[in-house]
Amino acid sequence: MKEARRELLGDGRWKLTATVEARKFHIHGWGEETEAELDTPISLAAFSGVGFAKEEVIWAEDRRLSPGRNIIELELDEKPTRFGIDPYLLLVDPNPHDNVRRVAN
Repeated sequence: MKEARRELLGDGRWKLTATVEARKFHIHGWGEETEAELDTPISLAAFSGVGFAKEEVIWAEDRRLSPGRNIIELELDEKPTRFGIDPYLLLVDPNPHDNVRRVAN
């Protein structure tokens, strides 16, 4: 998760623009990494509030992303406070702390 920004639209809805980096690696031996085809749907979610409870999910979808940088643009009825890629840590990730970011104005 690189960044997420929100903008209030004239009709009271919110535009969310998120930039995410997606890659898949196989790790073998003593930590040697080999990049692999990114063929796995990845969970994306927008949240309100500060938790991960079902009531705070305002949008969620599993998507197949392209390797590298992806731009996600959404129009939401509620103000998003956070956005995440694999927010529930279902995929193996050596650095899970960068999966969810606060949404900036």
